[in-house]
Amino acid sequence: MTNVLDALDQDLPQELVQQVRQELSQSDQDLNNEVFGHSDDFILLVSSLTVQLEQNKGDLEESQTLLHLIMGKMDELQSEFDLTKKELERVHTQLYKTKAELDISQVYAHQILAEKEWLQSKYEALKQTAQQLQKELEQR
Repeated sequence: MTNVLDALDQDLPQELVQQVRQELSQSDQDLNNEVFGHSDDFILLVSSLTVQLEQNKGDLEESQTLLHLIMGKMDELQSEFDLTKKELERVHTQLYKTKAELDISQVYAHQILAEKEWLQSKYEALKQTAQQLQKELEQR
């Protein structure tokens, strides 16, 4: 910009050139103050953001650690659940076998009871026959 002013310097009045140079200088200075005057605010902002980023990073790492612990506990609980499920299936199978055995035992018990009743009736019949024979023998 100064080169343009130097070229125009010859054709323009000195006072006008001086005024434009002062205004440009002031604009440069204002621009520098705008950019660098806020540099402390910018540094504080970057510093604050850096601190927040570090805190967020720490929170994230803590969350990841907790997530890994939770996932580990879930795996452990899943294993326990699978073992419990297998044990329940084993117990269920055993109960089914025991019920089947009990059903068979009940059938045998009914058969035995029927045989006992049949034998009891045969015994009573034989007993009566024996008593009658005893009486006949006594009468002879």
